[in-house]
Amino acid sequence: MNLRFSIFICFAFFSFTINAAIICPPDKYLTCHDDIHDFSVVGYPTILGGVGQARYSDQRSNAVCNVGHVTRTWYLDANGNQTYDLGEHACLQEIYLSYTPGETVIDWPADKIITCKDALPNDIPSWISGPCDIVGISKQDQIFETDTKSCYKILRTFTVVNWCIHVPGTTIGIWSHTQVIKIDDKSKPSIINCNPIELGTDGGCDATFTVSNYAIDPSPCGQQKLYWTAEVDLWADGSVEYSYSHSNLDSSFLLPVVKKRTIC
Repeated sequence: MNLRFSIFICFAFFSFTINAAIICPPDKYLTCHDDIHDFSVVGYPTILGGVGQARYSDQRSNAVCNVGHVTRTWYLDANGNQTYDLGEHACLQEIYLSYTPGETVIDWPADKIITCKDALPNDIPSWISGPCDIVGISKQDQIFETDTKSCYKILRTFTVVNWCIHVPGTTIGIWSHTQVIKIDDKSKPSIINCNPIELGTDGGCDATFTVSNYAIDPSPCGQQKLYWTAEVDLWADGSVEYSYSHSNLDSSFLLPVVKKRTIC
């Protein structure tokens, strides 16, 4: 018995078309000091066919200190104009940036003593803060006349603010320091008449007398107030029995100023 087998081999041919596409990297949750333009950090899209170079544009919804939300549009730049145009293949990637706190350490300028001929120092504080912090500084000078030991003093108040942690209406994130700058006057006034004066007395050992003098102060600080003190040695033994000055705090008796004259 002869058996005949017929073998039919059928070939099916299929054809399909892959549409161009761009697949975004996954959304990212980063810190404020991460580089969102570093592809090793944020990722790079997958390109399936199509013509054009992969580019991106960012739309930010950020607060200060580089925190907030970035919506990144990845697209195939088909016409090469580096702008996303309607009809170009695109996808969206969301990037969320959180704040990284850091300690703020401030190095304040030291107090200074200078002379009138010296230029005023222009010191400012230096500081170390967190990687995302935004630090601002202001200063304000107050000038005060002082005693006879110096021309004047400047109280320079520095205020430093870390805007990333400052809470308005509170002292959180804000620091102040006052630098004292003392301007010394080392020049001495020149008293014009320093000759000794001998005074006689009457039979009751009383005497009425008037003394006067004037001085010139060649201070580089400009015109300065001159204060007088008159000391009386009754017995010429080197011991002062009476002292008269412009202030009762400096002497036993008040010596009113009769006339003040400034000579430049």
